[in-house]
Amino acid sequence: MKNKNQLIRSQLNHSLTAFKSASLAHRPVKGWIKALRNALGMSARQLGERMGISQQRLTAIESKESTDSLTIHTLKKVAEATNTHFIYGFAPKTDLDTIVKQQAEIYLKKYLNRVKHSMSLEGQSLTESEWQNWLENEIRDLIATNPSKIWDVKE
Repeated sequence: MKNKNQLIRSQLNHSLTAFKSASLAHRPVKGWIKALRNALGMSARQLGERMGISQQRLTAIESKESTDSLTIHTLKKVAEATNTHFIYGFAPKTDLDTIVKQQAEIYLKKYLNRVKHSMSLEGQSLTESEWQNWLENEIRDLIATNPSKIWDVKE
């Protein structure tokens, strides 16, 4: 049976699948807003009027897009004025379970390598296969019992 966090990750993985192909799209050199406006054959004055702002304000908005300093509210207004959907989301580089497992491994290796070293000094070293099995079990246990703990370390 999946624990609560696994279920949440599974459901979110499914929802985020739609963003995977979107993450491959690169922002046009002059920004999405200007590219969209030009593709629609709309002047800055016309889009500004549709948004209830001046042409100068729209030009400032288009400029701010390049510095990633627009609000979601502004982007939604642009979408409404251009009869498009503004979509906000995250596209994981891999599935969420893999992200969690990788982070758990980083966390555990940081702490368990000391244990591995001590065991070898005491003549109790494990084979690489035994070490890998032990690590996999520890990863599974940590994710199931205390998943937030893994985020306390960086690579």
